[in-house]
Amino acid sequence: MNETSLVDGINIDPVVPDGFWSFTPKENRPKDHLRWWGKPFIQTVANPYFPNGLRYDVYCLEAGGIADHPAIWGMFGTLEEAVQRAKEGPPWHKHSSGSGGKLPGVAYEVTDRQIGHGGSQGRT
Repeated sequence: MNETSLVDGINIDPVVPDGFWSFTPKENRPKDHLRWWGKPFIQTVANPYFPNGLRYDVYCLEAGGIADHPAIWGMFGTLEEAVQRAKEGPPWHKHSSGSGGKLPGVAYEVTDRQIGHGGSQGRT
């Protein structure tokens, strides 16, 4: 991995390999992608709808759906919240989806649509 900076062992704003954001099955991914498998990281994104104009997106390359891809584990207004999510993992890894309710004390991701921003940030 290209470790731009680390906070509590979590990679912040790393430079990911070409083709990383694609929906590609694990068995078809290049070796430089597989070094990222199961290792969450945080990307800082400018977003005026979040405190201090920054949003901290937590991603992890993992299996999911039709193909394996970097899954978004949450979007947060502080680096501390994002690091906590990266360390704990997303709620759906810990709890059955059939529970239907949110657990007290657990941060939940917020989408741009929920905060009134219709645009999306492209990844390269």
